[in-house]
Amino acid sequence: MRLQTTFGSMALTPEYPMTLKDRYPYYLANKPLQPNADLEVTDKYTGEVATRVAMADRNAIDKAIDAAV
Repeated sequence: MRLQTTFGSMALTPEYPMTLKDRYPYYLANKPLQPNADLEVTDKYTGEVATRVAMADRNAIDKAIDAAV
């Protein structure tokens, strides 16, 4: 089965599946930050945790607003 979506120049197929890292940061002022890995991202087909991502707290959001203005 061939998916219609492409990633870069490589089509996503069973031979070339898309893989995820264990964790992903959030970016604040163009810098990756990984203060936690609180948010679990689940695969909607299997219900299993696919990856975890960092969640920004109130302080991080304030810093992001300050960096943007």
